[in-house]
Amino acid sequence: MSDPNNTTTCDVETEPFSLSTNALLLNGSLTFENDINDVENFDAYVVMNDETNDRLVDVKLFAPKYYIKTAYDLNSLVTHNPGNDTGNNGIDGSEDDAWELAGVTINDQNAGDTEFNLPTFSLENVPVTTISVNDDSGSKGSFELKMDIEHKSNGQIEASMTWSGSDITGLIDEDVFVAQNAYWHVAGNDRDVVGTAATVPNKDDVDTLSATLTKTNVQDRYSSSTATELAKFNDQNSIKSWTITLDAIGNDTDSNLSKWARNTLADDANDQVKQAPFAEDDQVVCKTGQDFDLNFLDGEGNTQTLVGASTHPQDGVNPNGRKVYGIIYQQTA
Repeated sequence: MSDPNNTTTCDVETEPFSLSTNALLLNGSLTFENDINDVENFDAYVVMNDETNDRLVDVKLFAPKYYIKTAYDLNSLVTHNPGNDTGNNGIDGSEDDAWELAGVTINDQNAGDTEFNLPTFSLENVPVTTISVNDDSGSKGSFELKMDIEHKSNGQIEASMTWSGSDITGLIDEDVFVAQNAYWHVAGNDRDVVGTAATVPNKDDVDTLSATLTKTNVQDRYSSSTATELAKFNDQNSIKSWTITLDAIGNDTDSNLSKWARNTLADDANDQVKQAPFAEDDQVVCKTGQDFDLNFLDGEGNTQTLVGASTHPQDGVNPNGRKVYGIIYQQTA
C-alpha cells in the first residue's frame, strides 16, 4: 500500500517487492547547494528542513518523486552477523541473523554515475529591463525586455528574452539658426546611435525634425547586453554541489536492512545474499529529504520563484512540498 508520502510498507511473507523500482528506506540525508544568477546580481538559495519517518515493523520502502541518485558498491559496506540458532541458519532461531552497514558519504566530487530528477517549472514574462524613450517634448513611450525561464528535471536552466513595444516617432524643436537632422541615441552619449545613423547636414539642407525608433533598432543596439544576460542562465545547472550521507547501521536484527536481507535470503539457495544482500541496481534511499526552493531577483528587484518548496504560481499550494532525496543504487566496483 502507499501512504500520502509515497512510502510503501510490505509484508515480507506475502507481498513481493523490488528494490529496482522502490528503494530501501535507511537513515541518512541529502544536502545540496544551488547556483543561479539574478537578472542583474542573481542570488539563489535552498531552504533545508528535516523530515523524519517512524520505523515500521515490516520492511519499509520509499519511491521518492524527486531525487539525486548515484552508484556505489553497497555490498562493500555490509557485514553479516550469523544468528546462534541450531544450524546457524539465521531464519528460525531466537536470535536471528543481522546485517550491519558502515556509513558512507558520497558527494559530487567522488560520485560514480549520477542522475538528477528535480522539480520542473517555468516562468514567463519576467521583467529584465525597460528602455524609456523621450524626445524634446518629454516621454514618448518605452520598449520592454522580458524573459521566459525554465528549470528542467536534470537541473539545467534555459532562458530566452524578447523585446516588446511599438514604433515611436519623435520630434525635435526647430532652431532657425542651424540645419537640423534628428536621430535617436542613448542618453548621455549623443553619438551612441539607436536606429538611423546620425549624419551632420549641410548648412543649406532641409531640416529633418522627426525620427522613428523601432523594436528592431532597440534589439540590435542591446543585442550584446542581452546575450551577456542570457549567458548567466543558459546551460547553467541549479545544483552547484551535493552530498549524500548514509548513516551506519548497527548489529540489529530488527533493522530495516536486516529485514530486507532475511527476506531475500529466503529465496537464495546459495546463501550468497548473506554477504551481498543487494543485487545490481537495488536502491536505498536516505529518509531525510530537503526542500527544493529556487528564487531570483528580476530586473525590477522583485523576487521571482522559479521552483517553490511549497507554493508556485503555476499550481498553488503543494502540501507535500518539493523534497529531494538521496538515493544510492548498487553497482559492483
